[in-house]
Amino acid sequence: MRKKLGLLGRNIAYSLSPRLHHAALAAAGLDWEYRLLDTEPANFPEAVDKLRRVPWLGANVTVPYK
Repeated sequence: MRKKLGLLGRNIAYSLSPRLHHAALAAAGLDWEYRLLDTEPANFPEAVDKLRRVPWLGANVTVPYK
């Protein structure tokens, strides 16, 4: 199972984070993935709960949840 990281926020399709993190992970020799987790405010608690389970290792948080 691939390990996962992500960016949790709203309206984040413009983010360069996946491209930057995939390059860094590849340079470090890690076969992990970095995903955008575009989350509605009403679904925020569920999204955080999802991140607490394997294979998620963690996430960066951006607007509007900072």
